[in-house]
Amino acid sequence: MLDRTFLAVTAAVLATPTVDHPRNGYESAKIHALTWSESSQLELEDIAQSVNGVDMDLGAPAMTISTERSVKIVDEYTSVEEGVLVERIRSFEELGGEASLELEVMGETESHGLNLSSSLEGEAVICEWDADEERHIFQFDEGSDGEESLLEGLLSDAEFAAIPPDEGVEEGNSWTVDLAGQRSFFAPGGSFGWEPELDSDRYRLIEPWQMVAISMASLSDASQEVKGDLECTWSETREVDGARVAVITLELEAELMAEAAEELTRRAEAAELPSLEATCDISWSLEGKGQVLWDLDSGHFLSLELECDSEVEIELGLEMEFGSIEVQAEFSGTTTVEADSE
Repeated sequence: MLDRTFLAVTAAVLATPTVDHPRNGYESAKIHALTWSESSQLELEDIAQSVNGVDMDLGAPAMTISTERSVKIVDEYTSVEEGVLVERIRSFEELGGEASLELEVMGETESHGLNLSSSLEGEAVICEWDADEERHIFQFDEGSDGEESLLEGLLSDAEFAAIPPDEGVEEGNSWTVDLAGQRSFFAPGGSFGWEPELDSDRYRLIEPWQMVAISMASLSDASQEVKGDLECTWSETREVDGARVAVITLELEAELMAEAAEELTRRAEAAELPSLEATCDISWSLEGKGQVLWDLDSGHFLSLELECDSEVEIELGLEMEFGSIEVQAEFSGTTTVEADSE
């Protein structure tokens, strides 16, 4: 007769997942809460400004800008077929942000700030995979009166799904992720229809529209187009609360670009600023290092940390009542990204 203890241990081993490499895994009825934050501290390196085509001498201006975004969204996996997530319900629990500016031009100083909010906060949406169109479709949960336009910027991936390799790897191995088309790595869940609220209307050295444009100095706004590589190395494996967790180090080099005039205009209108014709282009170069913890058994990320050196260029054009303003500003500084999953 076989020993009962042996049988119990054998059954437990057979019931334990044996996945031996980072992967994306989905199980019906699972709930994951994502908290994500991004913050940047940037200093002005160079600026050129013209009014009606005439270059303006600004002396040696000093400008510091700070931007922050924070998000908490909850995903409930409602339908999984053969390991593929077909449907989820996503709730937006917390969406917020802020930006501040300190400016000194020819002995004059000015400080400004704004807060960002989203009408998606408190809403729930259904995200379904459309096999015919080969894309995810979003719709508001029944009973919601949310604006359909808010769904246009959403992305299904809020789990850094680009990180696991296409093929199995072993501890100690490295792999490269091509970031082209991977906007969700920089904007988990997509864009949320941010609406700015300016802290005052006392603007002398810059225009309120310029403050709104400055607040768009974020990875999530700049990542309309992405190119670059993410080098991943599975450095070690730990046990965390009984789960096998891969420690993956990250090295990032990327270029982000956005033609942001349409989004700038939308946000300015939300801030009740006078209507203007505008152009706005953002380009962002960044190099960074970080770490992600990945649950090997569930196939899901647990946490991510990333510290980056950033170089940002904003080109802005505004058609004012008195004529046109064109500004090209270059900034450098640091950007920090943190994310956790529960």
